[in-house]
Amino acid sequence: MRHSLTGLLFPLFIISLFTASAQQKTGIIEKNINLEAKELYHDLNASKDTLILKSKSNIHYIYSLNSKNKREVDTHVYANSFKLPLQHLSAGKHLFAVSYQQKKILFVLRVHDPNMTYLNKPRGAKIVTRNH
Repeated sequence: MRHSLTGLLFPLFIISLFTASAQQKTGIIEKNINLEAKELYHDLNASKDTLILKSKSNIHYIYSLNSKNKREVDTHVYANSFKLPLQHLSAGKHLFAVSYQQKKILFVLRVHDPNMTYLNKPRGAKIVTRNH
């Protein structure tokens, strides 16, 4: 009886691990390809759930604007590297500004939340207007 209970609980535990890890926020980054932006390494980690920033000189300030023009990240860093888990960001488009060496590097990060339901709007939907 004990072995059958263990044999039943172990697969359920493994399945719950896969579903928990599969429901994390992921991102797509649109890198800044300017020559001066190459001094700042800005990319996602292998699992695409953490933003990684690295530079040879200190990064001073980081902020982001989401699609509703609200700041979700607004922090002073004063370090050569910075990691930001995407769990702290809302789903949607984020414009990041990174300040270092008296320069500002801008790039876009799109965060996707698999738990969020997206409404599909039909393309070419008619808009009703009234002319007075």
